[in-house]
Amino acid sequence: MHRVQFPPLYGRLVGPGEVRNLPGVLFNLGATSTRPAPPRSHLAHARLSVAVTHRLAIVLTMIGLFVLPKFEEIYKDFALQLPAITQS
Repeated sequence: MHRVQFPPLYGRLVGPGEVRNLPGVLFNLGATSTRPAPPRSHLAHARLSVAVTHRLAIVLTMIGLFVLPKFEEIYKDFALQLPAITQS
């Protein structure tokens, strides 16, 4: 009966706790079981933030690799010099 009501982890923790510190183990189990789990919306928001950050990094990398080098050609076509801060 108790195996249906409690997760298997509880049984594995209480066994050693009976030998050493059963009250402490039971107190910790009670404290963790009453602690509310983070809402799913928080987890979804965290995943979304990571996904957006990765995509932004990819877009910025592509701009740096493919778009910005074209500006050197554009400046050369108009016989202009690149700004001093951009020259290597």
